[in-house]
Parts: sequence; C-alpha cells; structure tokens
Amino acid sequence: MAAIRYLHNRMNIYQISPGKLLKESNTIHQILTNNIYDTSILRNLCVKKKQKHIKYKEQWAKFAYVGKETSAIAKMFKNTNVKAAISTDNTTGKLLATRNQRSNDCVSYQLICPTCNMKYIRQTGEPFKIRFIEHFRDFKYDNKKSRFAQHLLENRHSIGPMDSIMETFHTTNKGRMMDYSTDITFSVKPN
Repeated sequence: MAAIRYLHNRMNIYQISPGKLLKESNTIHQILTNNIYDTSILRNLCVKKKQKHIKYKEQWAKFAYVGKETSAIAKMFKNTNVKAAISTDNTTGKLLATRNQRSNDCVSYQLICPTCNMKYIRQTGEPFKIRFIEHFRDFKYDNKKSRFAQHLLENRHSIGPMDSIMETFHTTNKGRMMDYSTDITFSVKPN
C-alpha cells in the first residue's frame, strides 16, 4: 500500500500535462494488475484524498515596517497558511525612555564655572538633568562630594543654569575606554 500511495501522490503532486497524467495513471493500473491487486484501491485513494482536507497550523511571519513595500510583501501571504504581522521598533515607550534606559551609552560632559570659566570634565551614564541636580545639591548644601561643587564653594563662585554651564563632548559605550577620555578634572582658564 505504501508503494501505491507513493505512485498516486507522485502522479498528483507533479504538474504534468493531461496526456502524461493519463499515461501515468495507466502505468499504475498496469502495476496493480500485474501484482494481483484490485484496481479499485486507486479509486478509493482518490476519494479519500478529496475527502481529507489537510489543515495546516497557522504560522506567523514578523516584518519590520519600512514603508509601503512592507504592505505589498504582507499581501503576498494573504492566501497562504502564513499570516503576516507588521511591527515597528519606533514605539512610544522607546521614544519617551531616558538615555540610560535606551542604550548603553556613556557620555563625557563638562561643567563650566560661570565665574572663572574653569572646566570640570567627567563621564556619566545617567540623564544630564539628574547628574546636574546631584552637583547642584552638593553646592547648595555645602557637601564636597562633587569636585565641581567643591571648586565653587572654595572660591565663592556662583552656579549657573544647567543649559549654560553643562555640555557634552564625547559619547561612547560604558567601560574602560571611557576612562581614558576623562582623566582631566579641571583645565586651564581659556585665553
């Protein structure tokens, strides 16, 4: 029976002309007759094949949206057992996330003393606003944890707003490479 099913399936799977299909069917009938099989077996296989509807499990394919081409590709799968799902990496949650949550970046920044223009150069993986608040708190409460606050307090200098005294100059991944770019704490006064 396995050989008969194989020959029957082979005849139906390959796309051949009606003349060759008839010739193949006659060959299978001849093989059945030569081996003393009932030729009605072949007809029963045809009936069972028609009754049995093969239902495949649905599968999903995920496509990143890049424009109208993505929709055209998704339409190609419309009459198949593969369903297309279109997605994007540009979600609102990712857009609203802070720098520290979005990436593994480490930023070199500098704080400029508004009175004497000396520069304090450091690195952080935190958002700038949080880092500035830490420096400002140390200045406000006379806490000398921050070298920038210590400079301001010892020289009786004032602190300015964040957007005028804080700026970035280098971005890289966190790690040892960042340490080599921030060895300087204070630079000389500009000319």
